[in-house]
Amino acid sequence: MNKYLWLHIRKAGGTSLKEILGPSYAVSEWKYGTPFVALDKSQWNNNLNNHLVSLGEYEYKRMLFAQKFLYTEQEFAEMYKFAIVRNPYFRAVSCWKYLTKHWTLTKPRLMMAKRSFPYFLDMLPEFWETRFDRHVSTHTAPMWQDITDEHGTVLLDDVFKLENIHNDIVTICDKLGVEQHALKKKNSSNINNYDEYLTPKNIARIEGLYHEDIEHFGYTPK
Repeated sequence: MNKYLWLHIRKAGGTSLKEILGPSYAVSEWKYGTPFVALDKSQWNNNLNNHLVSLGEYEYKRMLFAQKFLYTEQEFAEMYKFAIVRNPYFRAVSCWKYLTKHWTLTKPRLMMAKRSFPYFLDMLPEFWETRFDRHVSTHTAPMWQDITDEHGTVLLDDVFKLENIHNDIVTICDKLGVEQHALKKKNSSNINNYDEYLTPKNIARIEGLYHEDIEHFGYTPK
């Protein structure tokens, strides 16, 4: 079993971190949704981070799912648990750029790819509720609910911010006992000017969708 549990928040440096974690982060050969019981326990962390694995009512409460159903109380307490979060304003723009670039022929995604950033934001509650396209719903889901229990208690030992990750990566590597490397950009959306998208109306939309993330992590649009 892994000595750590990393919750992969989408569009927050996860692909780059996975490369640094190397063999310590066991990945199943099965890319599609696989029941946890069919996997070696060392691969459960990766399965928890796989957007194709349905968690039912815990879809957006992955840490709570892990605490309740994957590990014993002692195992969960002894594991080093962490995640990297990102400014919700910038993350929303990055998600839009990424998801509309990697669109599919499903009708909602096709419509979204041809429409504007405000339309994308307005569509998110429907994607979250219906989970019709798991790629969209899991990549854009709010972060705070994913890392807390029913009472709002954080279930992680450390929450790092992507904005400080080049300094914090040293701490992460030390705690995990893996070789230190600089975090390289992977799956970057190549956005040169966020201000172009962060208009007053769009900021209000984002704050409506991600108010808990903004409040608890202390982010602003700038």
